Amino acid sequence: MAAKEKEGRAIKFESERRVSQVIEWQLSGKTSFEIVQLGVKNWGLGDRGVRKYITKANVAVLESMRQTEREEYLARKLHQLEGAVAMGFSQKQPCAVVAAVAAQCKLVGVGPQVAS
Repeated sequence: MAAKEKEGRAIKFESERRVSQVIEWQLSGKTSFEIVQLGVKNWGLGDRGVRKYITKANVAVLESMRQTEREEYLARKLHQLEGAVAMGFSQKQPCAVVAAVAAQCKLVGVGPQVAS
């Protein structure tokens, strides 16, 4: 029984590791097609097996976003944009400053509203 339990934990760990890898690939801009190719190559799975990991990764990302309070998320993004404004000023990049301020305004809902 102990051997099966250890095997189950190892399989679960490997599954979680693969989901994390898929999320990393998604964050680096890889398409689903590219992720399937990488998964097939690196893990020795078929297309369907890799697609299951893509689905699990998407669910994990959505769940983590649900758990994050909107205000907390907004505050983090505004803080990051404040850093971009400061960097734009320090590097004498007025376009970067304007873009960061525009993004801040859009996040908080102030300024002229442009139809998309």
